[in-house]
Amino acid sequence: MALDAANAQRTLDALGTLGYRPRAPVNASDFASAQSRDSWLREKGMPVFQLVSPRHEETAVDLFIREPFDFAQEYAAAPRIELITGIETPVVRYETLLTMKRIANRPKDIEDIRNLELARQTLEPG
Repeated sequence: MALDAANAQRTLDALGTLGYRPRAPVNASDFASAQSRDSWLREKGMPVFQLVSPRHEETAVDLFIREPFDFAQEYAAAPRIELITGIETPVVRYETLLTMKRIANRPKDIEDIRNLELARQTLEPG
């Protein structure tokens, strides 16, 4: 997602319809402000803004405070997978996912990196 204010607000609005709210005690719309995001990163060391929903407890959504990659470039390079017959969606490349996990650098991200690398070693021949 590109982090311009309008796009960020549309994303928050869409997630809000699914019951997503910030885990941190802040107003969700503050995420649309680059100044707020910069403050969170600088003062709180917060690389991601996490949203949770009581309707989707198993699926938290992490939004990066700063874009971790060039969105247009990654979108163009992203492999597509078919989720439902006839409906494809782009997915982030493996290398980009690892970069995002390293930036977030939370204990669960470090564990995810270990598991992703182990899975890749298991799946690669030779």
